Amino acid sequence: MSPHTPPQVSPTARVSSMRRRRKSPPPPSAVVVRRSSVVVRRSSAAVRRRSPPQEAKFWKLYKEDKPSCAIVIRTAAGLVHLLAQLLEPFMPSFSREVFKQLNLPLQFSLSDEGGEVLLASRPWEILPRNHKIGTPQPLFKELTDEEVQQYKDKFAGNQADRRARDAEAANMAADQLKKTKLSSSIRCAATSKTQPAADRELTLARLDIRVGKILKAEKHPNADSLYVEEIDVGGAETRTIVSGLVKYIPLEEMQNRMVCVLCNLKPAKMRDVMSQGMVLAASSSDGSKVELVEPPESAEIGERVRFQGFEGEPDVVLNPTKKVWETLVVDLHTDENLVACYKDLPFTTDAGVCKVSSISNGTIR
Repeated sequence: MSPHTPPQVSPTARVSSMRRRRKSPPPPSAVVVRRSSVVVRRSSAAVRRRSPPQEAKFWKLYKEDKPSCAIVIRTAAGLVHLLAQLLEPFMPSFSREVFKQLNLPLQFSLSDEGGEVLLASRPWEILPRNHKIGTPQPLFKELTDEEVQQYKDKFAGNQADRRARDAEAANMAADQLKKTKLSSSIRCAATSKTQPAADRELTLARLDIRVGKILKAEKHPNADSLYVEEIDVGGAETRTIVSGLVKYIPLEEMQNRMVCVLCNLKPAKMRDVMSQGMVLAASSSDGSKVELVEPPESAEIGERVRFQGFEGEPDVVLNPTKKVWETLVVDLHTDENLVACYKDLPFTTDAGVCKVSSISNGTIR
């Protein structure tokens, strides 16, 4: 080859070079995951630097070296605090529950101006000394094989398949609205014209929780852990709802029960059965016991469950992307008197408050 002849570059090399030059920036979710992993690594390294040689056996520190144990615990709590801040845009209900259990005010920003970024390099200083955390509870539960299959069904296929399923769910929601004869639906439609749901304040007023009665419950034909219920929610309307209660409540105890139903969830197909809402239930702190949230026997079917101070018409259908239910459900629980509450406000009907049978200080989902 002549010294004046430019070197030959293969087409493969040119394409590879162009791909490197045109490489797009990573998506925000990838950045968050990467930053979270950096926080974990740096904090773990900080613990090792500040701990004695037996750092690999932290469980011994409580008896053998309490000052080092205190550092480990405060660092771990600070690390959880940082991860909750980083993940809040993607897992808001998780982050709110973490802050609740840490007994800290909701503060999700991480900025240089506020000093949060600098403090992140010293996670053992995030929680003040002698700080008392809230009541610890499991944040996640183990998925059953049936639930895993539900998620596979929900997200299976290509975008066209998912759009078709979403369209079917939207049509189902539209049919529900046509069948509903409650005057509140008319007022809600009028409200939505003047104030779009996306612009509304995120409060309990947006939830459509009604008194319902189970007319019939049976095992799901395709899932051993699920029930399929036919529920009267008032206004001559009957909803089909799928609930994962088989392991906790016998089938005979599901018949003719008064229940609280979240009616404005977007319909979703669960193992080939379209579910048009959610039956509310409380679970014990260890997740071993689950009970239905029950309105008074004399409550009127179709009556909307109220919370003092939160007035207004509910959204017609909750937009899943706005995480309205996921954000509010964090503060639903039962109190020591077995009353279902949002924070300290009871689930209220004209006939009285809604309760569970025996689970006090449980979570409601």
